[in-house]
Amino acid sequence: MKAGQSALWAGLSAWSLALAVALTWPAARHLNDAALGSPHADGLKHLWTLWRIRQDVLADGHFPFATKLINFPEGMDLYPIEPLNGLWAIFLGFLPIVATANALALLNLTLVGVTGAALGWRLSRSPWGALAAGTLLEGSAVALFTIHVGVGELQHIWWVPLGLVAWHRLRYGPVDVGSWRDAIALGLALTAATISCFYHGFFLGLAVATLSTLTLWAGRASLRLAARYALAAGLAVSLVLPIMSSFSTSYQSEDPPDVGLWSYVTVDHGQPLTDPPSARLELAHTVVPATARRAPEVREIEGYGGGRYLGLPALLLGLLGLVLAPRRAWPWVVTGAVGVVFALGSYLAQGGETVLLSGDRRVQLPFLYLNRMLGYVSEPINFPVRFLAITVTALAACAALAAERLGPRWRPLVAALALVSVLDVQRHQLTSRPMATLTPWSYPQLEPLAEIDGAAIVDFSLAARADVEVRWASMSAQLAHQRPIHGVHIDRVQFFAQEGQRFIQALPLVQELGPALSTGRVDHAPKDLDRRYRPDIAVLRSAGFTHLMVLGIGGSRTVPDALRTTLGQALGEPVIDSAGAMVWELPTVLATADELAAWSAEHEARVRALQAQQAGSFGPQIR
Repeated sequence: MKAGQSALWAGLSAWSLALAVALTWPAARHLNDAALGSPHADGLKHLWTLWRIRQDVLADGHFPFATKLINFPEGMDLYPIEPLNGLWAIFLGFLPIVATANALALLNLTLVGVTGAALGWRLSRSPWGALAAGTLLEGSAVALFTIHVGVGELQHIWWVPLGLVAWHRLRYGPVDVGSWRDAIALGLALTAATISCFYHGFFLGLAVATLSTLTLWAGRASLRLAARYALAAGLAVSLVLPIMSSFSTSYQSEDPPDVGLWSYVTVDHGQPLTDPPSARLELAHTVVPATARRAPEVREIEGYGGGRYLGLPALLLGLLGLVLAPRRAWPWVVTGAVGVVFALGSYLAQGGETVLLSGDRRVQLPFLYLNRMLGYVSEPINFPVRFLAITVTALAACAALAAERLGPRWRPLVAALALVSVLDVQRHQLTSRPMATLTPWSYPQLEPLAEIDGAAIVDFSLAARADVEVRWASMSAQLAHQRPIHGVHIDRVQFFAQEGQRFIQALPLVQELGPALSTGRVDHAPKDLDRRYRPDIAVLRSAGFTHLMVLGIGGSRTVPDALRTTLGQALGEPVIDSAGAMVWELPTVLATADELAAWSAEHEARVRALQAQQAGSFGPQIR
């Protein structure tokens, strides 16, 4: 790289970092105070995942994409959740987990700007075109929403512009088309993007397929180009399919009907609909200020309703590119439109509700058939609105093309208009300014448990009432005690590993005393509690559990006195006794081998009965 280009990229990188700091301010000033992300979305899951991968690797020496910290003792595979962010968190092991999450958010947002600038430079060979594209993409509502929603792998939206740089090099090369090496680079980019985040890998693949189809004719080099495309696609598919197949097996909720792919896609077989109306784009959302839709009291809207606003300045840049460079810009405009079409979801929605025609017929959209195909071969998508990542990247490309066509005197105006677009997004997007933050609940009294080797905890609260509030408390508590627990407290993921939860919920101890967590009273408490629950304690001990924990839930977040007293009668003196959390070490039960075998058999029967009751109850898809 020449000295002038080195200075250019140093300046663009510095600008991207400064913009990331400004857009997330005051996070950089208080890096360890609170984590960027909405408490009404998946932010705490993001924090917990970073901690979990770090714990598995650095503390326990385990492979990071499977864990026994939840669903103990069986554990579960957790590959698809934040593989890249988690690996980076390992190298940032010297930072507290909140500071790590904020540092990664700043890094990923900076990379969005840098890779957007790389795409702009590739298209325009103009510093102003690079600056305009990077600024527009980094400051978009789509990029900022990836931090707000707290799904860490979504922050890697920078794979989309980076992969399109590889595509452009292959399509146009230094002369007519790129080399075989460029084809391999594109295939690896598609692979890495998909492994890092299925959404962005799929978006990149769709954008590449659209652009490649629209620009396939390359004169006498067309056959060579097609062969290189085939190599890139074949390489990506051969590397991604085994991984995605493993992922699909781990998280599959039910088998598709025994029909062919064409029938499954085109015929209604009762396929699950994974995108609710709130997850679909309405065209008005792209240009109408979202302030009227802000409703912090509605968890779903506040947590998941952002990332839809494009704004008139960004659309104006897209139009400017099309007018000034029509032959080069029109494939990007079509690609951006494809992103909008799929972002509309399975059925047309208006005002948060599905539009119904006469006879209660719904307006079917292309995403419905695409998602059925994905559900047949892998897993369907939950949030079609995220397809706007393709659209905003295409707008950034058009901005760069506009800068390339304008004379040197006017190019700075394109970058200025990109900055105006950022300010417009800040004013009119749905998510708040400054950005929402969250902090886990504090449980310093549980930290001594982290020093007990081999400890495994029955989270009584999670077994008794696994709702949003309890899952938040359970994740926060585990960040403090750092020990395996029986259940899965990750929203939506809990549906895919219920063995540990059923094992605990089937215990009479939980079935009889669990309601007291909500009611604050123990009705019809059995007599001789230590004898009544002796088989339960023995079964828990034989499964490897050493402690039982109760967390305070509700406004006061205190453990109910009735539950405190009753569990004390059954388990003895607690080893941790505080208002908001209590922990008992499970007493040793002296029993013969025959007694333990009989108790285990009885418990297995209860577990099978509970599983039969829950049969056919499938949760939402993971993505």
